[in-house]
Amino acid sequence: MSTLYKNFFKFLYIILLVILLAYLINLALYFYLPKKPPVMEQNSYTSLEYIRYDIKQAFKETKVIKKKKVKEKKKKTEYQLLSNITLIAIFDLGNGQGVITIAQKGKNENIILGIDEEFQGYILKEVYKDYVIFEKNNNQYRVALDLVKEPKFTTAYTQTEEKKPENEISFENDEYKVKREYMNSYINDFSRIWKDINIQEYKIKGKIDGFKIGFIKKGSAFEKLGLKKGDIIKSVNNIKLKSYNDAFKLYNNIDKTTSLNILIQRDNQEMEINYEIQ
Repeated sequence: MSTLYKNFFKFLYIILLVILLAYLINLALYFYLPKKPPVMEQNSYTSLEYIRYDIKQAFKETKVIKKKKVKEKKKKTEYQLLSNITLIAIFDLGNGQGVITIAQKGKNENIILGIDEEFQGYILKEVYKDYVIFEKNNNQYRVALDLVKEPKFTTAYTQTEEKKPENEISFENDEYKVKREYMNSYINDFSRIWKDINIQEYKIKGKIDGFKIGFIKKGSAFEKLGLKKGDIIKSVNNIKLKSYNDAFKLYNNIDKTTSLNILIQRDNQEMEINYEIQ
């Protein structure tokens, strides 16, 4: 019994000691803490605007209104006229390309020009069916074909009875033999040549150094004469082809020629082809 009382009083003593300690702490806080209650300061805040979004609208296709492009009107080029040059003939190759024959007024000599070739400072820039464009000192000049006169060259192909090249061309002793009548059928119908073969100027550093075969019709006379696509014709009868004028001078005099020696470049190698006109 005495042990029980001892434990009880011991527990009671601890409780009283804790209460006393709490009272002393509370008393100390009473003297040191401010007497007035704390004032709460209200901070300023920014309210967010409420916006309502339509979810269905977000997934609808929206039509984009395209602005119509206003086409700029191209200024018409004003051409000046040349009175000292007479346009005798045009061979129109299309796309502004071609060959022409001109004559200077007061002189009988005819001159043949290709694109970018020059005559008295006038450079041939464009060739069309019935007129051509020259350029000089940034000015452009138009020369029209005199349609009253029949042009020497034409792009229209005349239907004639064609003879087979096998019967008109032969090869003997490293030389091609061509019958003159057959050759004249090409000379008298210039457009027939361009039906079977296409030749373009071959340039080195901007200057013509022969004419390159871009197309040759299979089975045509030109193929039978030993020519191939990609060949570069450098000279004919030792006359170097440096311009269209050189080429057409030979063409105009071929009816008086009995033999031809053509120097070509094939696969970076030069070779000669000889022809006898019978």
